[in-house]
Amino acid sequence: MSYQIIGLDLADENSEDYSVIMSSCSHCNSILKGKSYKHKENDLNFIIYKNCPVCGIKFERHIIQE
Repeated sequence: MSYQIIGLDLADENSEDYSVIMSSCSHCNSILKGKSYKHKENDLNFIIYKNCPVCGIKFERHIIQE
């Protein structure tokens, strides 16, 4: 089964850290997208792919990890 993994690292209100979203393909292990956000932003946008843009395999699932 192929899937897209979306990892979130969210900072709490007292931290000066950035939130980071990374997306990868379970089939080819490629990093598809990475983006950081300032912790004061309320809207975190990320791409959910139907197919891997690197190897072309169709994703059967999308897994979100926090």
